[in-house]
Amino acid sequence: MPAFTKKYTSGDVIKVSFFKHEDDTSGEPRWLICLEDLHDEIIAVPLKSNLSHIIHNPKSFIIQKSSEEGKNMGLANDSLVVPERACKIKKVSGIIHGFCSEELIEKLSELIK
Repeated sequence: MPAFTKKYTSGDVIKVSFFKHEDDTSGEPRWLICLEDLHDEIIAVPLKSNLSHIIHNPKSFIIQKSSEEGKNMGLANDSLVVPERACKIKKVSGIIHGFCSEELIEKLSELIK
């Protein structure tokens, strides 16, 4: 997989493509909030467009794409933020679509402790 070409900062909203096989040419797009760039990987919180998953993730919350936060994040849809699924991922090609407020990053940091 290709490496990131730039350093990401806490709060960047990134759209990445995950490939099921090494020889795939197009992957499934996923949206992530970068909490920390660790050089070869990032700590990220996933965003989901299926809002019904909120019942399975008690710490999750919805950000409306039309809200100020949603506009700053560059969301394409109303999105479910799922802090329970925060994880380290190896860096793959990604596009920054927006950024999160400092308040949202602080809230996520508290929820994933």
